[in-house]
Amino acid sequence: MTKEELNQYIEALIVNRANELSRIGKAVTNPLSGTNNTYMERWFKETDKQRYTKYQIENCSYPVSQQTIPSFPTFKQWITSLITSTAGKQATCASTTDIAKYDDESDEWVITNHELYDALALPTLYSEKLDYLSNELQIHAQNLTNAYKDGDNIAFKLELESMCNRFNIRQPTPAPHLNPLPKSTAPLFEEMEEEVFDLWKDYSKTKRTSHEGKFRDLKEAFRGLHLDEITFETIEENWHFLCRMPKLSGGQELGFNPENDKIKNEEKTEIQRANRWELLLNGDLDNINPKYLFSSSTLGDTKEVLNIVFFQAVRKSYISHNPMDKAVLKVPKNREAGRAPLPKDKATLIVKHCFANLSSPYSWPILLMAYHGMRNKEVATLRKSQIVTDTETSIIYIQILSGKTKNAKRKVPIHKRILEKGFMDYVDTKSMDDELFELNSNQLTNRFALFRKEFEIPNNDEAGNQLVLYSFRHNVISCFGDISDEYKYKLIGHGAKTVTTGYTELNLEKAQRYINLVSYM
Repeated sequence: MTKEELNQYIEALIVNRANELSRIGKAVTNPLSGTNNTYMERWFKETDKQRYTKYQIENCSYPVSQQTIPSFPTFKQWITSLITSTAGKQATCASTTDIAKYDDESDEWVITNHELYDALALPTLYSEKLDYLSNELQIHAQNLTNAYKDGDNIAFKLELESMCNRFNIRQPTPAPHLNPLPKSTAPLFEEMEEEVFDLWKDYSKTKRTSHEGKFRDLKEAFRGLHLDEITFETIEENWHFLCRMPKLSGGQELGFNPENDKIKNEEKTEIQRANRWELLLNGDLDNINPKYLFSSSTLGDTKEVLNIVFFQAVRKSYISHNPMDKAVLKVPKNREAGRAPLPKDKATLIVKHCFANLSSPYSWPILLMAYHGMRNKEVATLRKSQIVTDTETSIIYIQILSGKTKNAKRKVPIHKRILEKGFMDYVDTKSMDDELFELNSNQLTNRFALFRKEFEIPNNDEAGNQLVLYSFRHNVISCFGDISDEYKYKLIGHGAKTVTTGYTELNLEKAQRYINLVSYM
């Protein structure tokens, strides 16, 4: 590691802790804030068992020894302890798996990075610098603790301001409240099923069955979208995926069959369709064997079903105009083409637009995708409980709990620019079990279709690879530089079979350095 890299590493170790102290300070100085509520939820959850046991004992009908009544800290005591523990964490080789990890078999620490070990564990300039900064931070924490215990709010605020100034902790830009998604009275796409099936009741059995199957395929592509939200750009965007969608017969080989193979056939096909679309949308169905792709004539039937649905919607006055009139739906020659990163200038336009419009319900989800390589559904289904502060490093990360690929489960540190723009302030407006965003995967795709029009993003790059919302994952990978493929794929949850599963081997300090390499400006 270069001198600059070592200094950056030390700075990150200290700044993570200082940032957490700053957030705790905000909770103390603004007791009505969402930040205070977030910490109170943490305290309540950590002490809930003792609290409930105490309640049961105190309300029982027979005498109980006082020694059996559990005790737990008040919120103020807990916050005081948290200030001290956050600053007191030692960022040395014994506490960071970026330098060493504990081997249970040998019952000893094993050095994993000799350069960092030599720089920070031995008596060097860098180890002295780290000790000095850690001690200074602990002094600030002790002063904060004393002021808080004494109820001296002015002294607490002054000490907090001094710490932030000394460690260059910028207060995040207050995140604006999100504008709600427009309310629509038009039916959802999937709610058209009964109407259009009724139109086909006099068709031959073969044609009727075929059309019904096509509609059920389309339901997954447009699920959750009201008819008046679907533009010709939305249809064209989804058409790229529909042309690459494999037949249900490929479910076993391509991995979208349900895990329970004993369920009824009708239920099985519905699960297959949902899993297939999720994998397709998330870019986890590349290099599909041509034998599983639909023929051009079958895709023509799919287009016919789309025409029928929207013609019926206009006829019933659900929408005022037919988006299919402007949609250009052609079957591409190379349907096995992969995805490519968005051109840097186009990606930058999207990112700048989102930062300038944080009140839009789409901005934070798309920024999380752009800076962390997350999938549509991973972002759309995020809950506040999945935004976690690591107790050892004070790194704030996203805990992705599950997915359709082996490496989907992972921890992804939140990019410093996202934090600087006030993302945690937005998170703090939610309760612990709340979903962060009130939208779904298809709505994100729908929004990208408008970006494509606004910023003139082509459908494909010069090599014929697709440029879609998923392409942000490739942009993130390209920013990682020459780090190993295994680390890259662990961070973005890639499904490649050559990548070892699990996230524990890629520690948070290292992951944070890699994520912060992502840049669009």
